[in-house]
Amino acid sequence: MKTIDDEQIERTLEDIASIKEVINFDYSIIRQIFAFAHYRRLSLLFGISIIGFSMLFYFLMDYYGNYGAIPAGLKWIIYIAIAIDAVILQIMKIRLFSSLLKKTDQNFTLSNCFKKSFSEPAIHILLPTIFLPFFLIVFFIIEGIPYYIIPTLSFWCGLWGVLIGSGLKQYLIWGYWSFFTGICLLVFNTIPAPIAVSITFGVGGLISAVLGYIDQKSGKEE
Repeated sequence: MKTIDDEQIERTLEDIASIKEVINFDYSIIRQIFAFAHYRRLSLLFGISIIGFSMLFYFLMDYYGNYGAIPAGLKWIIYIAIAIDAVILQIMKIRLFSSLLKKTDQNFTLSNCFKKSFSEPAIHILLPTIFLPFFLIVFFIIEGIPYYIIPTLSFWCGLWGVLIGSGLKQYLIWGYWSFFTGICLLVFNTIPAPIAVSITFGVGGLISAVLGYIDQKSGKEE
């Protein structure tokens, strides 16, 4: 039987060391890119937008009696404003993310990050976590209980927060906030939908912003 000589063992150990170096390098890059400090302003704008539009719908529902009684033209104006706001925030997020990638490492581009995120091992995690909330949203709409979409999305955000939080601890706070509010919205399901959205997503955005400012301050002090 052919035995492994010292040279082969040494070469194998060098390969293992190289792999560990790449993994640690990519992980350090990810930590730098996804740190809350970079997204504090974006999180603040997101939280304010969610709370603002939700409260607008809440007061309109209170004024007209219910959601269906709000004039269609007025609702469409608000929907268009929401869409414009969402597009602006998404553009800001993509530009910020791309600039962070370039500052961190020129070779770690947006396309490389996308490829790593959708590698074969990651796909088996991403597909179920994407399919399940999508299925539940469709199911709740068909069954005429759209309110439960809110806690479903809250749980989904909480899951991602906890997963990311294994490497970035601040995401654990945001993740558990989403889990906790999702549970509360299921138990106290008489809470008006706009208030529920404001609590779980709007306040969640503000919490992310606060954590980002704390992260930035601690980084400067260090």
